[in-house]
Amino acid sequence: MKKLLSLIAIAAMALVFTAGNALADFSAGQLIRVVYQDNGDVEMATALGSVSDLLGTNANTVGGSVSLGNFAGADYSNLNVAYLVYGGGANTTHYFSGETDVVPVTMPRKGTTVNANLATVTSYYGTLGVDSAVGSQANVSSFAYRFGTDGLLADFYASGNAIANLADLATVGYVDQVLYSFATPNSAAAGVAVATLRTALVDGLAVTTVNPVTTPVPASLLLFGSGLLGLVGVRRKSA
Repeated sequence: MKKLLSLIAIAAMALVFTAGNALADFSAGQLIRVVYQDNGDVEMATALGSVSDLLGTNANTVGGSVSLGNFAGADYSNLNVAYLVYGGGANTTHYFSGETDVVPVTMPRKGTTVNANLATVTSYYGTLGVDSAVGSQANVSSFAYRFGTDGLLADFYASGNAIANLADLATVGYVDQVLYSFATPNSAAAGVAVATLRTALVDGLAVTTVNPVTTPVPASLLLFGSGLLGLVGVRRKSA
Protein backbone atom coordinates (compact mmCIF):
# COMPACT_ATOMS: atom_id res chain seq x y z
CA MET A 1 0.00 0.00 0.00
CA LYS A 2 2.82 2.40 0.93
CA LYS A 3 4.58 1.59 -2.33
CA LEU A 4 1.41 2.34 -4.28
CA LEU A 5 0.96 5.67 -2.50
CA SER A 6 4.57 6.56 -3.24
CA LEU A 7 4.10 5.81 -6.94
CA ILE A 8 0.95 7.93 -7.01
CA ALA A 9 2.78 10.83 -5.34
CA ILE A 10 5.66 10.63 -7.83
CA ALA A 11 3.23 10.54 -10.74
CA ALA A 12 1.38 13.56 -9.36
CA MET A 13 4.61 15.52 -8.98
CA ALA A 14 5.61 14.65 -12.54
CA LEU A 15 2.23 15.82 -13.78
CA VAL A 16 2.52 19.14 -11.95
CA PHE A 17 6.07 19.65 -13.28
CA THR A 18 4.93 18.94 -16.83
CA ALA A 19 1.96 21.27 -16.50
CA GLY A 20 4.20 24.03 -15.15
CA ASN A 21 6.55 23.70 -18.10
CA ALA A 22 3.66 23.70 -20.53
CA LEU A 23 2.72 27.18 -19.36
CA ALA A 24 5.87 28.60 -20.96
CA ASP A 25 5.29 28.70 -24.70
CA PHE A 26 4.69 31.24 -27.43
CA SER A 27 0.91 31.30 -27.27
CA ALA A 28 -1.27 34.35 -26.63
CA GLY A 29 -0.90 35.82 -23.14
CA GLN A 30 2.74 34.79 -22.68
CA LEU A 31 5.42 37.33 -21.75
CA ILE A 32 8.13 36.95 -24.39
CA ARG A 33 11.66 38.31 -24.15
CA VAL A 34 13.54 38.84 -27.41
CA VAL A 35 17.30 39.44 -27.49
CA TYR A 36 18.91 40.21 -30.82
CA GLN A 37 22.31 41.40 -31.98
CA ASP A 38 22.99 44.43 -34.16
CA ASN A 39 26.21 43.01 -35.59
CA GLY A 40 24.82 39.70 -36.80
CA ASP A 41 21.74 37.75 -37.79
CA VAL A 42 20.85 35.94 -34.55
CA GLU A 43 17.91 36.71 -32.29
CA MET A 44 16.65 34.59 -29.44
CA ALA A 45 13.14 34.54 -28.00
CA THR A 46 12.22 33.13 -24.61
CA ALA A 47 8.69 32.59 -23.33
CA LEU A 48 8.78 33.58 -19.67
CA GLY A 49 5.30 32.49 -18.62
CA SER A 50 1.73 33.76 -18.45
CA VAL A 51 1.71 37.54 -18.03
CA SER A 52 -1.35 37.31 -15.77
CA ASP A 53 0.59 34.99 -13.43
CA LEU A 54 3.73 37.15 -13.54
CA LEU A 55 1.73 40.25 -12.66
CA GLY A 56 0.68 38.81 -9.32
CA THR A 57 1.57 40.48 -6.05
CA ASN A 58 5.17 39.25 -5.83
CA ALA A 59 8.26 39.75 -7.96
CA ASN A 60 9.11 36.80 -10.19
CA THR A 61 12.54 35.96 -11.62
CA VAL A 62 12.25 33.89 -14.79
CA GLY A 63 14.16 32.80 -17.88
CA GLY A 64 17.83 31.88 -18.09
CA SER A 65 18.52 30.60 -21.58
CA VAL A 66 20.35 33.54 -23.15
CA SER A 67 24.13 33.85 -23.02
CA LEU A 68 26.78 35.52 -25.17
CA GLY A 69 27.50 32.08 -26.59
CA ASN A 70 24.27 32.33 -28.56
CA PHE A 71 25.54 35.38 -30.49
CA ALA A 72 28.76 34.94 -32.46
CA GLY A 73 31.06 37.97 -32.41
CA ALA A 74 28.85 40.00 -30.07
CA ASP A 75 29.47 41.64 -26.72
CA TYR A 76 26.71 43.10 -24.56
CA SER A 77 26.86 46.45 -26.37
CA ASN A 78 25.82 44.62 -29.55
CA LEU A 79 22.74 43.09 -27.92
CA ASN A 80 19.26 44.56 -27.55
CA VAL A 81 16.28 43.36 -25.54
CA ALA A 82 12.53 43.88 -25.82
CA TYR A 83 9.50 42.36 -24.12
CA LEU A 84 6.05 41.83 -25.56
CA VAL A 85 2.78 40.00 -25.03
CA TYR A 86 0.48 39.06 -27.89
CA GLY A 87 -3.05 39.47 -26.58
CA GLY A 88 -4.63 37.16 -29.13
CA GLY A 89 -6.59 39.63 -31.23
CA ALA A 90 -6.64 43.18 -32.58
CA ASN A 91 -8.92 44.42 -29.79
CA THR A 92 -7.31 42.56 -26.90
CA THR A 93 -4.75 43.87 -24.43
CA HIS A 94 -1.16 43.92 -25.69
CA TYR A 95 1.97 44.63 -23.63
CA PHE A 96 5.28 46.15 -24.66
CA SER A 97 8.41 47.14 -22.81
CA GLY A 98 9.37 50.79 -22.62
CA GLU A 99 11.71 53.24 -20.98
CA THR A 100 11.58 53.78 -17.23
CA ASP A 101 11.24 57.56 -17.44
CA VAL A 102 9.10 58.10 -20.56
CA VAL A 103 5.46 57.02 -20.52
CA PRO A 104 4.07 56.09 -23.96
CA VAL A 105 1.90 59.07 -24.89
CA THR A 106 -1.60 59.27 -26.26
CA MET A 107 -1.94 58.80 -30.00
CA PRO A 108 -4.07 56.84 -32.49
CA ARG A 109 -2.55 53.38 -32.72
CA LYS A 110 -2.37 50.99 -35.60
CA GLY A 111 -3.58 48.17 -33.39
CA THR A 112 -4.70 45.93 -36.23
CA THR A 113 -1.29 46.12 -37.91
CA VAL A 114 0.59 45.56 -34.66
CA ASN A 115 -1.66 42.65 -33.78
CA ALA A 116 -1.03 40.94 -37.13
CA ASN A 117 2.72 41.30 -36.73
CA LEU A 118 2.66 40.05 -33.14
CA ALA A 119 0.73 37.00 -34.30
CA THR A 120 3.33 36.40 -37.01
CA VAL A 121 6.31 36.68 -34.65
CA THR A 122 4.82 34.46 -31.94
CA SER A 123 3.79 31.87 -34.52
CA TYR A 124 7.33 31.88 -35.96
CA TYR A 125 8.90 31.14 -32.59
CA GLY A 126 6.22 28.63 -31.77
CA THR A 127 7.45 26.55 -34.69
CA LEU A 128 11.08 26.75 -33.50
CA GLY A 129 10.83 25.82 -29.83
CA VAL A 130 8.68 25.21 -26.80
CA ASP A 131 9.85 28.00 -24.50
CA SER A 132 13.12 29.19 -26.03
CA ALA A 133 14.18 29.42 -29.65
CA VAL A 134 16.97 30.86 -31.79
CA GLY A 135 15.78 32.57 -34.95
CA SER A 136 17.16 34.49 -37.91
CA GLN A 137 16.63 38.21 -38.30
CA ALA A 138 16.57 37.66 -42.05
CA ASN A 139 13.35 35.69 -41.66
CA VAL A 140 10.37 37.89 -42.54
CA SER A 141 8.57 36.60 -39.43
CA SER A 142 11.35 37.50 -36.96
CA PHE A 143 11.02 40.19 -34.31
CA ALA A 144 13.87 42.27 -35.75
CA TYR A 145 12.31 42.17 -39.21
CA ARG A 146 8.84 43.14 -37.95
CA PHE A 147 9.67 45.43 -35.04
CA GLY A 148 13.44 46.05 -34.97
CA THR A 149 14.67 49.56 -34.13
CA ASP A 150 11.11 50.13 -32.99
CA GLY A 151 9.75 49.72 -36.54
CA LEU A 152 6.00 49.21 -36.21
CA LEU A 153 6.19 49.83 -32.48
CA ALA A 154 6.80 53.50 -33.31
CA ASP A 155 3.32 53.47 -34.86
CA PHE A 156 1.92 51.88 -31.72
CA TYR A 157 3.06 54.54 -29.27
CA ALA A 158 4.77 57.83 -29.96
CA SER A 159 7.40 57.82 -27.20
CA GLY A 160 8.96 55.22 -24.98
CA ASN A 161 11.59 53.12 -26.69
CA ALA A 162 10.47 49.49 -26.52
CA ILE A 163 13.98 48.21 -27.16
CA ALA A 164 16.92 48.60 -24.73
CA ASN A 165 20.60 47.98 -25.29
CA LEU A 166 22.30 45.49 -22.93
CA ALA A 167 25.68 47.24 -22.63
CA ASP A 168 25.03 47.92 -18.91
CA LEU A 169 25.12 44.18 -18.21
CA ALA A 170 28.92 44.39 -18.46
CA THR A 171 29.19 47.28 -15.99
CA VAL A 172 26.08 47.91 -13.88
CA GLY A 173 25.00 44.27 -14.14
CA TYR A 174 21.40 44.87 -15.15
CA VAL A 175 19.11 46.82 -17.47
CA ASP A 176 15.74 48.16 -16.33
CA GLN A 177 12.63 48.65 -18.43
CA VAL A 178 8.91 49.06 -17.77
CA LEU A 179 6.14 46.81 -19.06
CA TYR A 180 3.24 48.87 -20.41
CA SER A 181 -0.28 47.62 -20.99
CA PHE A 182 -2.36 48.78 -23.96
CA ALA A 183 -5.91 47.64 -23.31
CA THR A 184 -7.47 49.30 -26.38
CA PRO A 185 -4.87 49.08 -29.14
CA ASN A 186 -6.89 50.96 -31.74
CA SER A 187 -7.79 53.87 -29.48
CA ALA A 188 -5.87 56.98 -28.50
CA ALA A 189 -5.02 56.15 -24.90
CA ALA A 190 -1.71 56.21 -23.07
CA GLY A 191 0.01 53.00 -22.03
CA VAL A 192 -0.28 51.97 -18.38
CA ALA A 193 2.79 50.82 -16.46
CA VAL A 194 2.07 47.40 -14.95
CA ALA A 195 5.53 46.13 -13.96
CA THR A 196 9.22 46.91 -13.91
CA LEU A 197 11.43 44.52 -15.86
CA ARG A 198 15.04 43.93 -14.86
CA THR A 199 17.28 41.99 -17.22
CA ALA A 200 20.32 40.74 -15.28
CA LEU A 201 22.99 38.04 -15.37
CA VAL A 202 23.02 34.94 -13.19
CA ASP A 203 25.83 32.46 -13.84
CA GLY A 204 26.35 33.96 -17.29
CA LEU A 205 22.71 33.64 -18.33
CA ALA A 206 20.20 36.44 -18.77
CA VAL A 207 17.30 36.32 -16.32
CA THR A 208 14.34 38.66 -15.98
CA THR A 209 12.75 39.89 -12.78
CA VAL A 210 9.14 40.97 -13.21
CA ASN A 211 8.15 43.28 -10.38
CA PRO A 212 4.45 44.22 -10.59
CA VAL A 213 3.54 47.86 -10.06
CA THR A 214 1.59 48.18 -6.84
CA THR A 215 -1.51 50.36 -6.95
CA PRO A 216 -1.34 52.98 -4.20
CA VAL A 217 -4.34 53.30 -1.90
CA PRO A 218 -6.14 56.59 -2.67
CA ALA A 219 -5.94 59.22 0.07
CA SER A 220 -9.74 59.48 0.10
CA LEU A 221 -9.99 55.77 0.88
CA LEU A 222 -7.48 56.11 3.71
CA LEU A 223 -9.50 59.00 5.17
CA PHE A 224 -12.65 56.96 4.85
CA GLY A 225 -11.02 54.07 6.69
CA SER A 226 -9.71 56.29 9.49
CA GLY A 227 -13.20 57.82 9.79
CA LEU A 228 -14.73 54.40 10.24
CA LEU A 229 -12.19 53.53 12.90
CA GLY A 230 -13.02 56.79 14.66
CA LEU A 231 -16.73 55.97 14.64
CA VAL A 232 -16.01 52.53 16.03
CA GLY A 233 -13.97 54.10 18.84
CA VAL A 234 -16.73 56.60 19.70
CA ARG A 235 -19.35 53.84 19.72
CA ARG A 236 -17.21 51.72 22.10
CA LYS A 237 -16.81 54.66 24.48
CA SER A 238 -20.55 55.33 24.40
CA ALA A 239 -21.21 51.68 25.16
